Amino acid sequence: MIHNGNLWLLTMTQERYEHISLMIKNIYPLFDGIIAIVNQPSNDGTYELLEQNKKRGKIIKRSFVPNHGFLMNELLFCNHIKDNDYCVYLDSPESMTDEFIKIISVLINDFEKNNIGALYWNQRPYLFKYNQYMQFFGAYHWGLDNIEGQIIVLPDKDKYIINKRKDNPCISWCLNPIKSYICYPLSNETTIMYNKYGQSIVEKEEKKRREIRKYLQYNLDLDLNTLNDLINYFEKIYKKEIIPDEYLTKVIEEQYRLSELFQLKILRMDFMKDIVPKRYKFSFSDYLKYENGFINPNYESTIIKYDKGIFN
Repeated sequence: MIHNGNLWLLTMTQERYEHISLMIKNIYPLFDGIIAIVNQPSNDGTYELLEQNKKRGKIIKRSFVPNHGFLMNELLFCNHIKDNDYCVYLDSPESMTDEFIKIISVLINDFEKNNIGALYWNQRPYLFKYNQYMQFFGAYHWGLDNIEGQIIVLPDKDKYIINKRKDNPCISWCLNPIKSYICYPLSNETTIMYNKYGQSIVEKEEKKRREIRKYLQYNLDLDLNTLNDLINYFEKIYKKEIIPDEYLTKVIEEQYRLSELFQLKILRMDFMKDIVPKRYKFSFSDYLKYENGFINPNYESTIIKYDKGIFN
């Protein structure tokens, strides 16, 4: 490398021992160390694994709060990264292929020669040149402000990044987005869900999401730091110990994140086999009446209506 800075692997994790083992298996001798946040509680050895393999890095224990950008900024603000250092950021289920490890030095040389600030895939940076004005932003879906220089994208991301999210789509593409929708006050999940329908729909649905959270917290007295209380409440509905009121019935009917939580955790439906093939076809109201949410083949959920241009 022609630059004089360090190369750090950055990550934020919790109880991901197996994934972190894969992430760090091929990073040395190229990297100078690991800088990581380990959210608490973490009791599976993840912290110890990172501490043992940090080299010249730094591993920080941090109490979890539901805002990824806020937590991730501990990485940038811990006074361990210096101007002109380079960083690779990976989420817990990700690791680098040997092919990517081989070309990182070449990429950094190219960054230095051509005023490139970051390599992006899927709208977020994987390799970037650090400067002291950077900060992460975003609750769950995150980004990085104040990159200096051009942003590039390489084709064939799968050649360079191994993504273990694909091994458990139920967690990655169902349960985690539900957590973002319900548990994160500043979630940008509604943008991900509704952006293709326009900003006015995003704003309308975000207003609804906040009203739903307020109702769950203050009308039903549920703890939204996790999904446990909501799942337990759904279980009581299933057992007919509780009859949901008109408002709750309506929002579960309209909001597929809530509906899918009921299907997944209460009806024990398999995400890929049962939910995905009939996605947006489950009626919670019909389930309450007939114990079958798919009884009406002509049922149109909110998403189906939006896809048809019906925004009333």
